[in-house]
Amino acid sequence: MNRNNPDIETWLVVTLFILAISLPIIVGVAFYKIFRKFKPTEEATEEYVSISASRNGDGFAKTYFTGLLLTAPFYYLVANMLGY
Repeated sequence: MNRNNPDIETWLVVTLFILAISLPIIVGVAFYKIFRKFKPTEEATEEYVSISASRNGDGFAKTYFTGLLLTAPFYYLVANMLGY
């Protein structure tokens, strides 16, 4: 192996690592965009003191874990195909 030219397996692992992090975020954002189209957030009828910085309440953790939950079967199938 040449030190200046990494193997294709190295690029595959890097790509899979990036996808393992970014795919749940993309799926979660898409899910909440579609979900909010059918069920928008309700506006408060009275004035309340709000601590949340987001208007719709869909924070990063909620979006990420929802995307992770939706992509978990895909990750399970890939892990079985690779023999893990």
